[in-house]
Amino acid sequence: MEVNKEDICELNKNSYPNFYLADLFYILQLTHISPNEKTETWMKLQDEIKKNNMYAYYSYVCEELNIAVDQDLYNSLKKNADEEMNEIEKKIQEASENFDSVDTKNDVLLKANFFCKIGDKENALKEYEEVYKKGIGIGVKLDILLTIIRISIFFNDLKNTKKYLEQARTQMEKGGDWERKNKLKIYEALNYIMIRNFPEASKILIDAASTFTATEIISYDEVIFYVVILGIMTEERTVLDKKILNSSVILQVTSSDDDLQSYISSFYHCDYRTFMEKTIKIAMRVKRDKYLGRHYRYFIRNTRVRAYRQFLEPFKSVTLKNMAYAFGVSEEFIESEISSFIANGKLNCKIDKVNGSIESNQPNERNTLYLNTIKKVGCAGARVGVGVGLGAEAGAGTRVIVRRCLPADLSGAEANISAPGDILLNRIQKLSRIILTCTVQSFI
Repeated sequence: MEVNKEDICELNKNSYPNFYLADLFYILQLTHISPNEKTETWMKLQDEIKKNNMYAYYSYVCEELNIAVDQDLYNSLKKNADEEMNEIEKKIQEASENFDSVDTKNDVLLKANFFCKIGDKENALKEYEEVYKKGIGIGVKLDILLTIIRISIFFNDLKNTKKYLEQARTQMEKGGDWERKNKLKIYEALNYIMIRNFPEASKILIDAASTFTATEIISYDEVIFYVVILGIMTEERTVLDKKILNSSVILQVTSSDDDLQSYISSFYHCDYRTFMEKTIKIAMRVKRDKYLGRHYRYFIRNTRVRAYRQFLEPFKSVTLKNMAYAFGVSEEFIESEISSFIANGKLNCKIDKVNGSIESNQPNERNTLYLNTIKKVGCAGARVGVGVGLGAEAGAGTRVIVRRCLPADLSGAEANISAPGDILLNRIQKLSRIILTCTVQSFI
């Protein structure tokens, strides 16, 4: 059997492992698919396995899915794979004898790439590790690490994924090019999704969407799908508006995906009835996704929590009837949902059963930031009504400045301000300037 050495090596960097197989394998693990879909998916997976004589992967799949191995098929796949391996070993032997410097890089990777292609995880990692230890260039080392990361993600090996991501980051600092850095970012984001670090995954994917090149592991449409889903779960409204809803890069995909576009648009524009309707459709797509599917229940809970919180935030009190109407569900459903999320600490409100209302006490982020700042600075309640507790922590120079500035800066210009609220605001604004002055002075 003739083997094209160049195809095996160069193609591997972008085509193996074949993540289409991982998609099919994940679908077969779902319990809710119909018998017909399961049969069709299994046939598709077998066809892909046969194309590359993946006897090792076939054995792995059968074991994981508890399916009996077709021994005739296994023997046929292994026979063809062994013939291919014999050809590879001959070429490696010829290269070692003739030492063709042009082909040396490809020759040392032939065996590793072959094991990667047939889905033999253990042997592939072993061969790549051996090549990695040899005196090869930084570019080849990075390609090896990226391939190992893909193998680890392909087999859902979180431990190795983390290990080799760290190695790749270290190597990338030594001179990785633009394309490899972008690929690594996508791999990192997928790892973050797998371990449910959605905020980090969202930030990476939003930034990487415009420079995406990692088609060997995920499609561009999938990247945009993740951007929208993770954005709704983790990002602030300003980010949703500027970087997702009104991003020309994102709109290229969402404009042709009505469910996805309506999903994020309805959330941002507070059309909660449409949001709940689209959540049902989007949830089914999430459930069938090999990265997000493992977090399906978490996704369902947290997207609804964000919608409920966003709805309740402007109100001090709202009736169950009005909230149920806004979301297009029954009062009983809303009451059950809100009660559950209150008990879990997800919502800061309480239900008034007598009046059939929800009394909201959602924390305002600006107020929270202000209160935390005041606590850190220290409210002493001095003669101006607002004190600064820097004396105990700052240096001597800072204390002098505070004592000198407070009476002078906060005593004047208040005679013309009659409203107590205006006086307080005026004092806080002056206080902020004093704090800034003290902070700068303490570093001088």
